[in-house]
Amino acid sequence: MVTRNNALYTCCFFGHRTIKETEEMKAKLMEKIEKLITDENVDTFLFGSKSRFNKRYKNCS
Repeated sequence: MVTRNNALYTCCFFGHRTIKETEEMKAKLMEKIEKLITDENVDTFLFGSKSRFNKRYKNCS
């Protein structure tokens, strides 16, 4: 794992209230989350609570 000054990072996700979910979008988001964890030392993910995007994808992290 790559670390910068032994720092840990937080990533925030905020999405639209309604979305059209696709398999491609799910795969891309999972890939991005994995890269944030392994390459950018992100250890905390924050999600809002009012949109479909946030409710659906908070389970990915």
